[in-house]
Amino acid sequence: MTDADRTSSSPTLAAEYLQLLEAMPVMLWTADAVGRWTHVNQQWLQFTGVSGDVEGFGFEAALHPDDVERTVEHWRQAVARFETYQIEYRLRQQDGGYRWFLIRGVPVADQGGRGIAWVGTCTDIEEQKRARQVALETREAAVRALGLALEARDRETHGHTDRVTRLAIRLGRALGLGGEQLAALRLGAYLHDVGKLAIPDALLLKPAALDQREWELMRTHPAAGERFAAALGFLPPGALALIRHHHERWDGAGYPDGQRREAIPLLARLFSVVDVYDALLSERPYKHAWTPEQACAELRKQAGAHFDPQMVETFLQVLRTPGDDPPGGPELPVSDRSALDGAALAGATLNGAALDDLMSGADPLTWERHSGPDGGARSAQGTRRGWSAVRSTSGSSAGRRVCRSTYTCTKCPCAQAAASPSRKTASS
Repeated sequence: MTDADRTSSSPTLAAEYLQLLEAMPVMLWTADAVGRWTHVNQQWLQFTGVSGDVEGFGFEAALHPDDVERTVEHWRQAVARFETYQIEYRLRQQDGGYRWFLIRGVPVADQGGRGIAWVGTCTDIEEQKRARQVALETREAAVRALGLALEARDRETHGHTDRVTRLAIRLGRALGLGGEQLAALRLGAYLHDVGKLAIPDALLLKPAALDQREWELMRTHPAAGERFAAALGFLPPGALALIRHHHERWDGAGYPDGQRREAIPLLARLFSVVDVYDALLSERPYKHAWTPEQACAELRKQAGAHFDPQMVETFLQVLRTPGDDPPGGPELPVSDRSALDGAALAGATLNGAALDDLMSGADPLTWERHSGPDGGARSAQGTRRGWSAVRSTSGSSAGRRVCRSTYTCTKCPCAQAAASPSRKTASS
C-alpha cells in the first residue's frame, strides 16, 4: 500500500480499528502524549461505568480510594519518562465492589521518535491476588507457629511473640513504613530468636549466671537465626536483617557485627525497642514485671546509647495512642503486679550490657525486694552478673525467685550482704 493509498483509506482503517478495539474481550484504553485518557472500550465502560470524560487523567474516578495517590504518581512518572507503564490497582465495579487489575501501558512514537500517544490494557487478576494472599497467610501462620514453639522452649512469658509483633507493626505504621516493609517486619518479629535453636537446653535454660564461654556461645544466636530463616527460602531481606541485627546497639556495642547508628538496618532498630520494652514488662521466672512507667523511663535513658533516639520517641508516642491493631494476639500488657519499691528503684541504674543480657536469654534481671514472706532478711553473694541467689537467713527459699541482676542496686540491702565473703550462694 502506497502512502497515497494509506491516506485515502485512513478514515476506513480508523473505523475498522475502532470496531476491533470495542470488540476485544479485555479492557483497552488509549491516552494522549501527556497521559490524558482519550478512549476506553466497552469492556471498561461495562465494568466501571466511567468514561474518559472526567477530571484528572480520566481513570481516577474508577480507582479504590487507597490506590489513587500511588497510581497517579506512578502514571505521571511513566509519562514524564515516556517509559512502559505497569501497575496493579483495584477498580470499582458498577455495583460498588472492587477487583484487582494489572494495568499495562505502552508509549507510541511517531517516525521521528516523538511521543504521540499511549495504548494499554487492564487485566483482571483478582483470583491470582486471592490465591497469592492465601499462600502468604499460610506461610505467615507457619512462621508464627514456629515462633510460638520457640517461645515455649525458651520459657518466655506467654504471648511475648504476638505482643512484640503487634507492637512492632504499630511502631512501623507510625514511622510510615509501606506494606512490604511491614510484612517483612512481621515475619522477622515472629522469628527474631529462631537462632536459639542452635543453643543447647543446658545453656538456654541454665538457672545460674553464664560464664564467658557460654556467653560467647549465646551471642551466636542472631547469626544462626539468619541462616535458619534464610533456609526457609521466602523471607524477605528486611526480615533476615531484623533477625541478625536486633541485638545491635546504637552506640556500636552490640552484636553480632558491632554495627552502630544508621548502619543498623531500620527494622532491627525498630524491633530492638519493642523487644526490650515487652521483656521489661513481663514477669519471668527470674524477675518481677516492671510497670509501663518504669519501662518507658528506661527506654528514655537508653535513647542514644542502646536505642535509636527517633525510634524511642516515636514508640513512646505510640504507647500514648490507643491501639488499632488487627486481631491476632493479646493486648499490650499492663502490669498490675507488685514491682520494685520506689525508694529502691531510685538507686537502680543500668550497668553496661544489662539489656543485651536480658534480651539474649542470658537471664539477667532487675533485682527484687529482698524481704521474704517470713520477714527474714535476705543474703546473697555477688557475682559478675549480679545476685546468683537470694535466701532468707533461716535457709528457706520457698516461693522466692533466683535473682541475677546486671542492674546495680546501690540502695538494695543485699548490696552490703554481697560484700561478705563468708556467705555462699546456691550457684557456688
